[in-house]
Order: sequence, then C-alpha cells, then structure tokens
Amino acid sequence: MVMVKFFATLQEPVGENKVEIDAKDVSSLLDIILERYPGLKPELLDDEGELKDTIKFMLNGRNVDFLDGMETKLKKDDTVAVFPLVAGG
Repeated sequence: MVMVKFFATLQEPVGENKVEIDAKDVSSLLDIILERYPGLKPELLDDEGELKDTIKFMLNGRNVDFLDGMETKLKKDDTVAVFPLVAGG
C-alpha cells in the first residue's frame, strides 16, 4: 500500500487528507484516485481528460516529473503527495 496525501483544494473532494491505495505506478494510482473520488476529476484533469499542468505528484519528496513521470514505479511504504500549484501575489 502507498500512502497518498492530498493538499489544499484536493482534500475536500476526498474527505480526508490522506488515504492508502495499492498501485504499481503513478499512472495507475491516478486511475484509482479518479475512480474512488470522482469529485477530483475537475480538479485534476483538463477539458481533454489530461492531467492539469498545475497538479504535481511527489514521490517521497521528489517530483515524479524528474523521475519516470507517470510511469514512476511505486513500492510498499512509499508516500505520494498530490497538490495543486499555487500562484498569486
């Protein structure tokens, strides 16, 4: 099982700030999240059904964009943080 932590606006559709999910890679983790929490779909996906550029997945503190992207493998006891980038001034 992987611990998945949700931040900011992503917590409300989930109803809690962390859950455990069994997934082999980040892509399958995203699929499970969307199936389990359909309220996250507009928060995570754009109009074409692609992951928004403003959503980041961090695996054990490292941005998956700098690992193997959505194909980054997950193992037992990993922690994945999912959060929206925040802008403003």
